[in-house]
Amino acid sequence: LEDALPRASAGLEARAGGVIHDTVAGTLRHLHQYERRLDAAAAAAAGDRAWRAVEDMPLRLLMASALFQCEHTPASAEHVVRSATEGCAQLGRAWAQAPIESVVRNAAAGRGFFSRAGAAERLSLPAWLHEDLVSNLGARRLDAFGPLLLQRPSRLHLAVASFAG
Repeated sequence: LEDALPRASAGLEARAGGVIHDTVAGTLRHLHQYERRLDAAAAAAAGDRAWRAVEDMPLRLLMASALFQCEHTPASAEHVVRSATEGCAQLGRAWAQAPIESVVRNAAAGRGFFSRAGAAERLSLPAWLHEDLVSNLGARRLDAFGPLLLQRPSRLHLAVASFAG
C-alpha cells in the first residue's frame, strides 16, 4: 500500500492524494465489515448479476470503497453510487452498473446489519483476533477501547501471540 499509493496519486494535487490515501486506508480498515454487508445486500438483491459483481474482486473493492465514502466523507450517497457505477465502465465491467447500484444502496442502508452483527464484526476484526483480544484484555476493556481500532491512524500494528493450529 505504501508503495502503490504514491504511484496512484502521482500528478494529483496534494489534497487529492490525501483523499485517496484516506479512502484506501479506511476501506481496508473496515473491509471485513463491508464484505459481510455486501454479501447480505447481494443476497437481498437475489440476482445472478449481483452475486457475479460481488464475487469479482475489483468490483468488490470498488463497492467497499463506496461504502466507506458513504459513511466517512461528506459526499452524498447519490454522488458515491454514481461514481461507483462510472467506475464499473472504467474497469471494463459495464455490465455491473445496475447490480453495483442496487448492492451499494442496499448495503449502505444497512438493513439491520448492525443489530445482527457480532462484536467481532462491529469492530471489523476476524473472530480469532477478537477472541485473542478478549482473552488478553477482557471483554469490558475491549468494549471500551475497541472502537478506537476503527479510527485513525492509517497504520495499526497489533502484537498478538501466534499459535500453531
